[in-house]
Amino acid sequence: MLEHDIDAFDKAIPLDRLLTVIEPARQLRLVILDACRDNPFNKTMKRTIGARAIGRGLAKVEPGSPNTLIAFAAKAGSTASDGGSKNSPFTAALVKYLPRPGLDLRKAFGFARDEVLKVTNNKQEPFIYGSLGGDDVALVPAVATPSPAAGVADPSAAVRRDYEIALQINEPAIWDSFIRNYPSGFYTDVAKARRNKLNAEIASIASTEKAKVSSDEQKRLAVEGAKGAEQAKAAEQAKAAEQERVAAEKKKAAEDAKFAEAERVKAAAQAKAAEDARLAAEKAKKIEDAKAEQARIAAEKKKAQEDAKAAEVERAKAAAQARL
Repeated sequence: MLEHDIDAFDKAIPLDRLLTVIEPARQLRLVILDACRDNPFNKTMKRTIGARAIGRGLAKVEPGSPNTLIAFAAKAGSTASDGGSKNSPFTAALVKYLPRPGLDLRKAFGFARDEVLKVTNNKQEPFIYGSLGGDDVALVPAVATPSPAAGVADPSAAVRRDYEIALQINEPAIWDSFIRNYPSGFYTDVAKARRNKLNAEIASIASTEKAKVSSDEQKRLAVEGAKGAEQAKAAEQAKAAEQERVAAEKKKAAEDAKFAEAERVKAAAQAKAAEDARLAAEKAKKIEDAKAEQARIAAEKKKAQEDAKAAEVERAKAAAQARL
């Protein structure tokens, strides 16, 4: 799984690298890719750079070296079927045609293409890039036909040759084909033994994988069960926390109401005290004003009496002077 686009540089193998590896070959350079040609990580892959272009997968290629063929299981931008058996439709067709003695590669790939189209109802079309020369190029050499002058040929030579070819491929389908073509004989018995041994190995691997999958599933279910218990515990904790929050909110609201009432009572008391102080101040002021008024009246009365006495003295003094 490629989580980021930049992971492709570390986890994927560039096709150019494979072409470089087979570059020393002269007669034939062949690369076969049985894979989808879309990008299976396009929807889930995270982009490290927003403007980075993410292609659709294995795109069209043009080999730069002569005598090079690159065979894809599907056209550019399309997917390849895995099939319902051990091999994909493309691999099954290649196993059928590539080992045929003397069959040119281009014809073998053409037959494989036709068979894949037929098996997949024209949904998958293999594609080949590159070119070869005019001579036939076969993976398995053609069977030499002995001339009459060559004398009596070894009757087991053809069987031995086909057995050696089947041994190189070592697939159950190839051994089945060999046994059908040679129903009896020493090589047939050996071929049956090899086929049965190979089938037993495949069944063992499959059963081991199945047991592993079952074990992993049990572990997953156990983990999910543990997660379920943790989730239930977390839910209970969340519920208790919510109840505590609600209780705290209620308590806070009650305390706020008490505080507001206390503030109201305090404000009323302060207002009453201020009013009482104002009334007391006004009363004291009235008393002070009355005392001041009384003092003013008494002073004025005293002054009037003193003025009257002074006037009487002046009058008596004037009368005495007049008698002289």
